[in-house]
Amino acid sequence: MTATDFKPAAVRGAVRTLAGAYYTSPEIYATEQERIFGGRWVCVGRSEQVAAAGDFMLVEPAGENLIIVRDGDGNVHAHYNVCRHRGTRMCEQTAGQLGETIQCPYHAWTYGLDGRLLTARHMQDTPDFRKEDWPLNSARSRNGRASCSSI
Repeated sequence: MTATDFKPAAVRGAVRTLAGAYYTSPEIYATEQERIFGGRWVCVGRSEQVAAAGDFMLVEPAGENLIIVRDGDGNVHAHYNVCRHRGTRMCEQTAGQLGETIQCPYHAWTYGLDGRLLTARHMQDTPDFRKEDWPLNSARSRNGRASCSSI
């Protein structure tokens, strides 16, 4: 059954009621997630929530865990909360202060607040390994430094 298979369940006068599946179907939920959150801007917070350099908060739009963080230049970034090395979740707290870097608790790969890989432990002898090729994966974000106060 797909989202297009559903029809209103009942008509009572001029009022139409959606079928119960619209509220409980995993398929419809997945379609809504994709259509509503997948390709459009979604407000996940306000710039005041990450007011100072190193301030961060975790958000989960459409099931993706993101770190929203302000860097030392005042720019706001949205990074996926996953280390590029072994896929470990990097932040567990929902909000706080990171200082100047984001460090993976597993092998201590360390990233700048802008997402650049700064330190990659145990990779110095790996042929052709370049830190520049392994930044955090990032989602697009609207720069909280602008006059608009949304992220």
